[in-house]
Amino acid sequence: NATQHLDANGNVVVVGNTPSPGDDATVTFKKPYAVAPRIILTPNDSKSAPLLVYPDNESTTAFSFSFVNLPASATSYTFNYLVVQ
Repeated sequence: NATQHLDANGNVVVVGNTPSPGDDATVTFKKPYAVAPRIILTPNDSKSAPLLVYPDNESTTAFSFSFVNLPASATSYTFNYLVVQ
């Protein structure tokens, strides 16, 4: 759920509901890039930091991100992203 979604940067809120770590959210770009950009992800608060977020499946049209640690069910986590060409 991208709350402030721009192609170059944004803020994403994820509600924990996955049974295991792995693909947890996808951000789709409004306009495709010529080449897949690099994605920088950061947790937005101390509650989100322990999940250890990382980008996954970067393409010219979207990227997903995953967590190393399991998110708690029905808990919201907030992350910022920056897209670099």
